[in-house]
Amino acid sequence: MTGTGLDEERAYLEECRAALRRMLDGARFNVVVGEHVAGDRYSAERLGRHLKSLAKELAEEPEGPMFFGRLDFGGGPDAGDHRGRRYYIGRRHISGGTGHQPLVLDWRAPVSTVFYQADARD
Repeated sequence: MTGTGLDEERAYLEECRAALRRMLDGARFNVVVGEHVAGDRYSAERLGRHLKSLAKELAEEPEGPMFFGRLDFGGGPDAGDHRGRRYYIGRRHISGGTGHQPLVLDWRAPVSTVFYQADARD
């Protein structure tokens, strides 16, 4: 059997892993570029620390699942601005690329509160 919901979730997980690798590559590139764009020594040091910290954090991301929950907003009146949208909730934000919806939302994002307030019926 092909095209099952589980297959789709696995494919999405792989897409998230690829996006996280792209985020890491971008963070490492920004470390190199950041060394040449700061206006003064203090700014260069602060920017360098921030960019290196981000790259290190992304590089140390565990191999486990990128998300642990999913929100599917229907067309009901409670959906508000999220009507018809799907969000994956995880330990960290994973970018969908410039101009695209994130692939995974950080568990602390405001929309994630719905996930924690849901009960078995939801």
